[in-house]
Amino acid sequence: MPRPSWRCDLKLMAERWVLKENIDGEALEWAWQRAQAFAPSTWLCVVISDGAPVDDATILANGDTSTNWYLQQHLESVIARMSGLTSVRLGGLGLLHKVPWYPRNVEAKDLEEVPAAAIHLLEQLIWQDEQAPS
Repeated sequence: MPRPSWRCDLKLMAERWVLKENIDGEALEWAWQRAQAFAPSTWLCVVISDGAPVDDATILANGDTSTNWYLQQHLESVIARMSGLTSVRLGGLGLLHKVPWYPRNVEAKDLEEVPAAAIHLLEQLIWQDEQAPS
């Protein structure tokens, strides 16, 4: 039986040598604006991330400490603003990394954990105000 294509894609996200664009505040704002075209009463957003939204150019310009990472600071401010909206439910699924800046977050420590972690996160987001079913 052939492997689902998402496994190959996620495997690439886990490779350090593969250059990738991390989801940052600008991308999250773009997704929110796109969702508004459908006028949702509740917007549920799951971000699959391989770590903090940083890039080498930003680190070189601002220093190698996380307090100087502009992209992470911007993401955290966008998340804080969106988390204040009752119609928004944000969650982060960290692929081999923790993503604590999302209000609801889980970490998949290897690729085999991704499906269960995703379902666990969706349960948290869907049944946010009540106990998720066991």
